[in-house]
Amino acid sequence: MKPFIEYLVEDDLTLEYHDTLNPKIWDGDQLKPEVQAKLLQIAKKWAVFAKIPDFAITDIILVGGNANYNWTKFSDLDLHVVVNREDLADCPDLLDDYLQNKKQLWALVHDITIYGHDVELYAQDNQTPYPKKQGVYSVKDKNWIMQPKLEAVDFRGPALLAKVKQYTERIETLISTNAEDESFSKLKEKFKNMRSSGLKKIGEFSMENLIFKELRNRGVIDKMTKYLQSRQDEKLSLTENYPFQIQIHNKKTNELVGVQQLNSERKDSAMGTGLRSLQTAKNKFKSQHPAAGDVADNHFSVRYPHDKDWITPTS
Repeated sequence: MKPFIEYLVEDDLTLEYHDTLNPKIWDGDQLKPEVQAKLLQIAKKWAVFAKIPDFAITDIILVGGNANYNWTKFSDLDLHVVVNREDLADCPDLLDDYLQNKKQLWALVHDITIYGHDVELYAQDNQTPYPKKQGVYSVKDKNWIMQPKLEAVDFRGPALLAKVKQYTERIETLISTNAEDESFSKLKEKFKNMRSSGLKKIGEFSMENLIFKELRNRGVIDKMTKYLQSRQDEKLSLTENYPFQIQIHNKKTNELVGVQQLNSERKDSAMGTGLRSLQTAKNKFKSQHPAAGDVADNHFSVRYPHDKDWITPTS
């Protein structure tokens, strides 16, 4: 199967712009009553879960694509519980981490949707300014704090597409080469800074924000996040160690190029599909045997040291 980057052309961009708000959520420019009631219910449940007292909540707002004209089928309902931090704690850094952890834990144990759109919860400081050109609707008071305006927006510029392809390739390369944590951290920090800067200077339709949204809609950001989570879990786990060998032959001449000894955390890893141990061996082979040509020109077979027969993996 081809990687996503080979399919990415202009028509594949997920970003959209409409002349109406999402009709599943809105009746004209007013939130549908059943949606408003359900969002309030969800927000209050999350506040209890996060141990946010009622007196600290100043508002409950809806922001993001579903409070604007750039909604798509991928758009979450970004539901923010606005809080007065002074009523919560005297340790702002600790408070941010606590609320972020509560958000993530909630997402792990709940799968709540409204008319097919996921509901994403977040606690927002009441002193945080709203980004430019972003709709902000008070679910609690049933009115607009900042009403979105129709604009001439074009998502089809070549610069946007080029940047999406560039970052997709970069993430796929980092994953396929099992890059160091520092490389991922630098890229994540770059995304955070460029998006924050774009929202502050231009707003919702800044190039930086659109790039991030497209990568997120395509699952590229999620793929990186899940990869890092799985790798962190591996580092924190104790597992049995299974050594195995990989044998490399040239496909055309059948000449033996080399044999490599590797380890796997599961006995079936080397024989499975798409597992990192085999990819590591292929990457190592490319660096150690540049004269042997591309990985695709060679045949890989696997066996455990005490086995008699070599097996061709399915990946």
